[in-house]
Amino acid sequence: METYWELLKKCAVLQPCRAYLAGPFQADELALRFVMQKMGFELVDGPDAGQAGLVIQGKGNATLVPDAPLVLEESRVAPPLLELAGRQFHLLGNGPAASLRQANIARLLSHPESLELALELIGAGGMSNLLLEAFLLGWRIATREGLSRFSACAASWLPAPFARTMSRPESDYYLGAVQARFHGFSAYRFCMAAKSEGLPVFSSEPHLSGLYAPEHAQQARAWLYYARKQPVVLSEHTLKLLEHTPVESREENPQGYLWLGPIEDIELLEKTLSRQPGLLQDIRKLHIEAWRPGLLAALAPHIRPLAQLDIRCQEGFFADELRNFLGEVPAYRLGIHADKEKIKVGISIEQWASGWRHAPLLEHLHLSGFRPLQLQGLGLFTGLSRLFLPDNQLSSLPETIGQLPLLRELSLDQNPVSNLPDSFFRLRLSKLQLSLDKLSPTSRYRVETAFSPAVLQRPFTL
Repeated sequence: METYWELLKKCAVLQPCRAYLAGPFQADELALRFVMQKMGFELVDGPDAGQAGLVIQGKGNATLVPDAPLVLEESRVAPPLLELAGRQFHLLGNGPAASLRQANIARLLSHPESLELALELIGAGGMSNLLLEAFLLGWRIATREGLSRFSACAASWLPAPFARTMSRPESDYYLGAVQARFHGFSAYRFCMAAKSEGLPVFSSEPHLSGLYAPEHAQQARAWLYYARKQPVVLSEHTLKLLEHTPVESREENPQGYLWLGPIEDIELLEKTLSRQPGLLQDIRKLHIEAWRPGLLAALAPHIRPLAQLDIRCQEGFFADELRNFLGEVPAYRLGIHADKEKIKVGISIEQWASGWRHAPLLEHLHLSGFRPLQLQGLGLFTGLSRLFLPDNQLSSLPETIGQLPLLRELSLDQNPVSNLPDSFFRLRLSKLQLSLDKLSPTSRYRVETAFSPAVLQRPFTL
């Protein structure tokens, strides 16, 4: 390994340490993991592993590990390391001899009686992306046969999230994450190979394998079939699939709950919805994972009144757009959550709720993670029965809190509230959650006098 260390010392890496590989990589990530483990590095999975002494970052990966002493680009480390590895580990080369050995290993991995031999050969010769499908198939066989040693080795050669996926009795379509990260891996071919071996990859929902079919139309049919039974999941990938779905198939479209993943291309969303005008007509619950400017405006013409709307703010709060959307699409339960770990977002209720004619119809409001949250305008929601305001750094409540005659449940958890207005004690609450220790002595005495212990102790369910 001396030659490897000569290379790494030029990059200021002097000894083995905890390392995080922030893929996906253009290089063969599995081969890179194999080589680094042979050199004594302990590989951690996830950017929250703050103890990592070294981060190797794939091209285009913007993951930040602020506590890492050393961050190296993939292009600086991976190519020379793998060039050396191709000379030493006979399964990592690109020549005909290495290809023949890999094909032989793949055959060994398809039979229970030869799995142990395959492990020995991989351990000596290297683990690579080209072996991944056969390797995962061998893992499925080993799980069925109860060969625990194979599972232990497999977990050391794969990132932890994929190891957990494959350790379950039946894998689900998180195989798509493996497909996205490892070049050359086909989840569809793996599903077909597992099926030919009699291994249930999707025993509870066999149509899921169609999500990885090479034909877009087959993928779209599989998505529609699956989405009828689960919340609709729309992402940029599924929007592109719907371009290949005949318009006349829209009567098969799912109903009820729409989970909208991160979508950067608003024009693609508008194009899909104009082509499939009935796609969202029966949606009653809408979850938006990442709010972008223009997203609500694109959805509004295609959605009817909502029983529930949940929005996650990751970039900013677009008050005008929300006000316009709610003016067209009433919502009876509303949740808006700020990702305070990524960006500090502040809002004023008055900004987006004033002039909203449906405000008195709102029954449930949940606002969390805002820095700051301004509660002026809260009195507009006269029909509110449940109000959740956790983790907004609130130190006080406005006098208008008393203008909510139907309010029965109030959560102020994770807020440094010290004083409560007189109108607060006119509320007829059945559940109240707040930190009594942070209240002033006067406010605490009044709370304990006005509300029974049962009101303060009843658990909350969202």
